[in-house]
Amino acid sequence: MSHVKYYFPLILIALFSCTAHYDPYYRNIVNRSSAISLNVVHSETGPEVEAVIAKAYGDDFNHEDLGEMVEKALAKYPFNGDLHEVAAFLQLLNSDNSGYFTHLIKAASDLSSLHTETYLRIAGSIYQTYHQSVVFTQLLEELISKHSDIRVVSLARSFLAEKMILSGNVKKAENIVEKSGVLKNWKIIGTFDNDNGKGFFHEYPPEKEIDLSKSYRGKVADVSWREIKGVDRLGRVPLGNFLYPYLDTVAYMYTFVNVPQKTEVILSVSTGDSIKIWLNGKEISAIDDIEYFGYGNIVINTTLEAGGNPLLIKSARRDGDWNILVSILQKDGKVVPDMELSFDTEFDKGIENRSLLTFPV
Repeated sequence: MSHVKYYFPLILIALFSCTAHYDPYYRNIVNRSSAISLNVVHSETGPEVEAVIAKAYGDDFNHEDLGEMVEKALAKYPFNGDLHEVAAFLQLLNSDNSGYFTHLIKAASDLSSLHTETYLRIAGSIYQTYHQSVVFTQLLEELISKHSDIRVVSLARSFLAEKMILSGNVKKAENIVEKSGVLKNWKIIGTFDNDNGKGFFHEYPPEKEIDLSKSYRGKVADVSWREIKGVDRLGRVPLGNFLYPYLDTVAYMYTFVNVPQKTEVILSVSTGDSIKIWLNGKEISAIDDIEYFGYGNIVINTTLEAGGNPLLIKSARRDGDWNILVSILQKDGKVVPDMELSFDTEFDKGIENRSLLTFPV
């Protein structure tokens, strides 16, 4: 079922358009989940679950008896993510933020769910008490070790690294980032004009040629490629710290990814701005309607050829923070063996003596 992905805004509208009043079934659900206990397992399902989903997301939505249906179904299928999803929004309707968070966590704990990534994004975006933060951290650790979807694992790693930074555990955060396949060394150039978002569609010189020795006319002055070594502690490239002006502007990032053999990989990009991506001279992604930064909000299944693979990224910024996080992992979620970065511009060069960074396995 894909009800969260497509109907999440609709359920919020439906819930808040109803006349909110106390429903004892909402309270029963809250009481049962007031102390959050994690059970990160595969769930079972049945006709009762289908009935709840049909009631919650169907044309005959009625919040007065939905709580009772959810309670009875949870008694039979206590780890089912779909049921906890509906229970979470019933708590939201009842203005119970604690119950809302609890059921989101329980929904994300269902290894059989197709929507764990969505649950994590929602839970990670809301204010958490100390106890909730501890439980969320435990959930992230378990998902990293147990979940089979690399997108969920990558997102959990990003959230966990952020948690470790906030708690002062910098070394653990850095270790998490290292295992995430983050690309740390880049050449950047900018900024170019992006007035009214037009720069996203304009073909600036770096899209026509990669000549790291050249300068071009930028938004207010001539600009040239320059090297940045390292990223912030979460693995992000803070473009806003390196480039000016940084409002309504375009910048490019370039690196050369070297691997000893052809490898199927997952390229993950975290950004809050419109973006285009080229790999080996081919455009593999172009999204112009990104409004908010999200970990792993662009995920691409692609192939690294044996030898060098030029990677070019165009970021068209409007406002807000300007950060980009780029990582490459094997499809099993592990770091690509012997992957190295350099700044070559020719496709056919070997990989000897050109590495600026080697990824630990």
